[in-house]
Amino acid sequence: MSHIVHVEANNPPGKRCTLYIRYAEKIGQHLGMPFSANFHSPHPVQGRISPALLVGGVALVPQNGDVLLPGDVRAALPDAPTELLETLTEVHRVTMTG
Repeated sequence: MSHIVHVEANNPPGKRCTLYIRYAEKIGQHLGMPFSANFHSPHPVQGRISPALLVGGVALVPQNGDVLLPGDVRAALPDAPTELLETLTEVHRVTMTG
């Protein structure tokens, strides 16, 4: 398994892509994992869904079917520190209301 936090995002990134990039940065910081991103045209490409956030090669799935919430990240990373959930909650609030 890859020990990296990775994001697939549109270029230019919209709100969800920006949110996932910020999540990835914070997850990487809290878990000591490097962060990478792949930016591409916002037009659909076969086999590619944007945005996507992968931790250790595993895609995190939004339970609401639309956008990852901090609870989705917590469910996917149950051993992550509580501070990470608090940080992601603030990132979500700032990004999605800004």
